[in-house]
Amino acid sequence: MGRVAPCCLLALAACSGNLTGDDRQDPASGADAAAPLVDAAPPDARAPIQYQNPVLDQSCPDPGVLLDEASAAYYMVCTSGTYPIWRSSDLTSWSATGAAIFPSGTRPAWAADPFWAPEIHRVGDGYVAYFTARVGPDGRLAIGAARAAGPLGPYQDIGQPLVHDTSVSMIDASYLEASDGRRYLFWKSNGNALDPPKPTHIYGRELAADGVSFVGATEDLLVNDLAWEGGVIEGPWVREHDGEFFLFYSGNVFDARYRTGVARSPLSPLGPYVKRGDPILDNNEFWVGPGHGSVVTGPMGDDVFVYHARPAADPDSGRRVLADRVDWGADGWPTIHDGTPSHEPVTWE
Repeated sequence: MGRVAPCCLLALAACSGNLTGDDRQDPASGADAAAPLVDAAPPDARAPIQYQNPVLDQSCPDPGVLLDEASAAYYMVCTSGTYPIWRSSDLTSWSATGAAIFPSGTRPAWAADPFWAPEIHRVGDGYVAYFTARVGPDGRLAIGAARAAGPLGPYQDIGQPLVHDTSVSMIDASYLEASDGRRYLFWKSNGNALDPPKPTHIYGRELAADGVSFVGATEDLLVNDLAWEGGVIEGPWVREHDGEFFLFYSGNVFDARYRTGVARSPLSPLGPYVKRGDPILDNNEFWVGPGHGSVVTGPMGDDVFVYHARPAADPDSGRRVLADRVDWGADGWPTIHDGTPSHEPVTWE
């Protein structure tokens, strides 16, 4: 979607505070319910936002972030067993809501561990949570979907996988509603987990208005064909900017080799895409393995990338949540910070 109206952003700014299998999953947990958001201050009361990464200092891999204009808040979910839901007014301070996509005892009957890479999106008058889980009969990972009337649920699974292939796992679903109102789903084939490994692809397909059924054909958008990507590309997120479409994605094994890349399509969310080339987000002495994030409109109206990375000093301690502004250059390509995660205090104004 396009940028959010300034009044919505002001309201947000003024509110309160190649591995395979289960090795991919880090724990994430919720806590007590967050306090309700306070009323927005008038526009002239908007103050700069100061923060320093990480914005959530606990393991929360693959953060999927929704800017919900209806409640003037951001909601985030991460890879975990139940998908606890976090809430923020400004992307830099997060509180557990006490809610989850699948609270204990409510997992879909068709789905089994591992549960990976969730995202919540506003679709029409409701909300859809897309997620990855294993299908019992064949053991492949598949894309599921669950619907709710509000961002905190309760969520009701649609009763079967939305994307399922018995020959290869399909994971990492992401959603886009383009400026023309058409809706799309993007995901990755897990060819790197096959024996012997096969290339990994990022696919896209147009969704029907309900967000849980398809129209049109599946399109093959990207494949891992650059050296830095290794055997994997994954974690797609498509952002529309100035009439073009930018597919942010991650490449390589999800340890210190992980990076973030981007590809560009001037025509359609379904491509064709041309890759930028080298990663746009790389390691530094503070953070390693930056990737698998969400590009959302920040509280000051700029695009912000919310993603995970590992502390360089203790990379096995889990993937923290970071946030950095996306800048759009004169050549039309996006950049993030200095090409590595920010570690110093940052001011958004």
